[in-house]
Amino acid sequence: WGEWEKRLRRNMAGDPGRHLASLEREVKSWGRDYAFRFGIPQLDNAWGTLMPGEMAVVVGAPGAMKTSLAVKGITTMLQEVRDARILVFSLDMSLEYFTMRFILAGLGVSQQECIGMMREGNEQYIRAKNDFLAGTKGRLTILGNEYRRRWTIDGVEEQIGMKLPQLVVIDYLTCMKRQRQSDLDCVEECIPRLQDVCQKVKTKTLLLSQMGRASKAEQLKGATGGHGKGGGIVEEKCDAEIELLKDDPEEQDGQHRIIGTVTKTRRGTSGVSFELDYKGATMEFTGLTRRVRRMG
Repeated sequence: WGEWEKRLRRNMAGDPGRHLASLEREVKSWGRDYAFRFGIPQLDNAWGTLMPGEMAVVVGAPGAMKTSLAVKGITTMLQEVRDARILVFSLDMSLEYFTMRFILAGLGVSQQECIGMMREGNEQYIRAKNDFLAGTKGRLTILGNEYRRRWTIDGVEEQIGMKLPQLVVIDYLTCMKRQRQSDLDCVEECIPRLQDVCQKVKTKTLLLSQMGRASKAEQLKGATGGHGKGGGIVEEKCDAEIELLKDDPEEQDGQHRIIGTVTKTRRGTSGVSFELDYKGATMEFTGLTRRVRRMG
């Protein structure tokens, strides 16, 4: 019996001491700035941030500023982590316009104003561009879809394996659909494979997900959670989920309010909501928040 048990233990590796020793080695290998955060303190405290090997999803209807929240997090990581390696798949927005989003905040101008500055060869724009390129050289890679050349989970896996980034951002999830593949089939294929590769290389993964029509209607009625396109597997497999709602302005001529709700977290506080302050022209979150409660 003893001999047989020893042979089984080699395969089962069920000793808690071994598990803790393995975790200790892994944690020590992460370095100082191991957690991904958005740079919005109250929201970060609530959702618990993202550790290596974990996935989080930001869910929202079109116009809910999902990309802006991702850009805020990427910018925060570039500023705080000197050797950050970030891999972005901008599969919905064009590569050019996604990249321009990083310049808008530095200039404090709208997208249209930035385009005008480009056309004029404006010196302020050129300085902002050069500063951005110098600060991200070798640290930020942005890939996107092209006509008849679209990214699927196969190519995404290969890029993660080759580049070994500390953060992967996919904007947005169901844009990885194969030809004639449904949203549900796409998500059911991609989520487990993303989870597997990110756990193997210990990268942090941020997914952006659109909402279907039914989910938008449910959100407007006050329901939260499980609204990612492709079904509940998104929320089920991810370690954290934040849902964004573009709400009506408080004043008639005011800007729309963006409400962020933590609908799932393993370390923070689930169910809390915040109004996220932002600059309308630059589509930039300021980091300021106000705790709110959803009324039916």
